[in-house]
Amino acid sequence: GAPVFLYARVRYEFKASNSVPGKLGLYRTQIRPNGTESSEELVAPFAPTAKWRFFVVSNSNVAQDNPPAQLSDLRGLELHLDGTSEYVAAGLTSSENAPFTTAVFFKNRTN
Repeated sequence: GAPVFLYARVRYEFKASNSVPGKLGLYRTQIRPNGTESSEELVAPFAPTAKWRFFVVSNSNVAQDNPPAQLSDLRGLELHLDGTSEYVAAGLTSSENAPFTTAVFFKNRTN
């Protein structure tokens, strides 16, 4: 047999939710070889503070908002999955938020 490398180009992003109007949803977009794309909303609702952040080559443990210019400088990802309630609960004036942050560092880098 011969080794085979299978992969898919996928983009994840937060944008306006279709299922929960006025909130953010997490979308997955498959990018096909012919350039066409198909998106699907995975989960919602998220607070406006939900976002991706990026750890770069500077060996800092503080993530930055903008991705590095060179992909080879990327050292990890920080994901803010700040959830929010779909409706305003009785007695409150706004939706309740639940902040959640996780990070992944790439340890098997060759550079």
